[in-house]
Amino acid sequence: MLGYQKAAQVSRHESSKRLPLLVSAFGYQVIFRVPVHSLFPGIYEDVRESIEARLRELESNLHGQTARGAKAEEIARTLMWMMERRERNLETTDAG
Repeated sequence: MLGYQKAAQVSRHESSKRLPLLVSAFGYQVIFRVPVHSLFPGIYEDVRESIEARLRELESNLHGQTARGAKAEEIARTLMWMMERRERNLETTDAG
């Protein structure tokens, strides 16, 4: 279904020996009708944790900066986006 010439390519994805290309991951989602993050939960968690850590580091760095004018506005917009993102996550977590 994914267009691979050999079943071994799919087997490598199943055993987590190789990451699927994005187009293949979407292909699995279509075939199994399950979200990609559910099909590859370990990969998803690794990526999520890494990005959340980088976002926390960025937020900390931004809070520590002093700036004026356009740069200050840019920092404020980014911090506002981060706050809104956190609030959306809390709403989603509370609803579940």
